[in-house]
Amino acid sequence: MQVVVRWAVRGLVSLFILALVAIGALFLLSDRELHRAWPIRASSLHVASTPERVAEGERLATVMGCRDCHGADLTGRLFFDEPQIARIWGPNLTRLVPTYTDAQLDVLLRQGVRPNGQGVLIMPSNAFATLDDREISALIAFVRSKAPTGEARPPPSYGLLGRIGLIVGQFATEPAMIAKGGPGLPDFGPQFAEGRSLARACTECHGANLTGTAQAGAPDLLIGASYSLEELTTLLRTGKSNSGRTLTLMGDSAPRRFNVWSDAEIKALHDYLVKRAEMTP
Repeated sequence: MQVVVRWAVRGLVSLFILALVAIGALFLLSDRELHRAWPIRASSLHVASTPERVAEGERLATVMGCRDCHGADLTGRLFFDEPQIARIWGPNLTRLVPTYTDAQLDVLLRQGVRPNGQGVLIMPSNAFATLDDREISALIAFVRSKAPTGEARPPPSYGLLGRIGLIVGQFATEPAMIAKGGPGLPDFGPQFAEGRSLARACTECHGANLTGTAQAGAPDLLIGASYSLEELTTLLRTGKSNSGRTLTLMGDSAPRRFNVWSDAEIKALHDYLVKRAEMTP
């Protein structure tokens, strides 16, 4: 009996040691990905702020969802709190932005890379990467217009499940997502250029080519083409589907982000989505 007990204890100790080794390896591998150094395409962007540029940047910040993570006043907010996955605060931009040059902000926003070469996680640089110099300058002018206030927010912390997701590819840093690339938004010519431009705001959840993402639980936007113009307008204004149901993601984000779009802009987006559906095999 004593022999059986000794072997059982040894087995449990061995399993415990193996578990510790596995967890240690998990943390090492995930930390390596989180701290991976990415190449930077040099930027020489210098932003000259004007009231018009700040106003354009504020509109862009609304549509692109900056306040969803950084708060209405850009002082940061806790927007994800699942300890086994991650606890993530949107940084206080009023205090963070003054520590960056315009060129560094450009690289951070459009390439997803910090000045130290590390990639960011969560912030949708894959969507910001589609912004041109004028748009990114406007966005930077807007965030710089806010005087420093509030307290600095804590850095993100990642739980066991989040680290596993990072290793197996369920989650990815922004430069990794940008590097994977893809065909991007199809260009159907000048007639649909405005709608294509507006559709960039949809790429954060629906993917770079609007085919949907499992991570965000967002469908291919072929479904958007099945909506009438009136139904799409209702969706973007209220977050309600054409069946009258308040959608999980859109119900929260649409009223805050897309109410700045005019009826004409929503029509341009609708035209683009319908054309995309027509051109999709």
